[in-house]
Amino acid sequence: MQTEINEKVLAMYRAVWTLIDEGCDIHRMKVADITGRAGIGKGTAYEYFRSKEELLGNAMAYDFFLQYRALEDSIRKQDNFGDAVKGCFSWIMENRDRRRFAMQFVKREALYDRKDPRSFGEMEEKVSCGLDRIRQLLEYLTELGKKDGCIRQDIPDQFATLQIFSQVLCFFMYQESRPAPSQEEMERLGEFLLENLFQCMSGKKEQDSGSEPS
Repeated sequence: MQTEINEKVLAMYRAVWTLIDEGCDIHRMKVADITGRAGIGKGTAYEYFRSKEELLGNAMAYDFFLQYRALEDSIRKQDNFGDAVKGCFSWIMENRDRRRFAMQFVKREALYDRKDPRSFGEMEEKVSCGLDRIRQLLEYLTELGKKDGCIRQDIPDQFATLQIFSQVLCFFMYQESRPAPSQEEMERLGEFLLENLFQCMSGKKEQDSGSEPS
């Protein structure tokens, strides 16, 4: 993913994110809405993108890149498995008011321009790349867990990554429930899910792993 982006393009991306955060239906969003919010002329959009769908798809992909980078930083700055998993939970809580991460998948079908096979293919490629990045983080967590002795060596890496993913996904889905749970409730859930991970994959509780409980 390109990290340096033209300022006009970045302004359009930010406009898309702002409109989505304000509740704008992505199906009804117009190029004029985006460029108007970005403070540029409508024609400028077509200097960089073939269609509205391409603009939206690229905006979603770039937002995913930013979200992934924040999550990766949160995980990799920890030096043990328990704290790294807590980093995932903290990242989810800190981004409570940002629904774009999930929206990329929930709304993704709206981003396909079925009149232009290139747009469909490019979006599929972006989604695949994003899933690859998530898998890499899960593999890193598995490696860290085995290094710390929190995951038994006899557990296949694929099984461990699925188990970690399931616990993080549970945390995320509960965060998205209505009414919104309190921070205290989410912290208790994080402790519960982390203990599940330790018991399931090591037979130990968190206190036995060398990581201090929350």
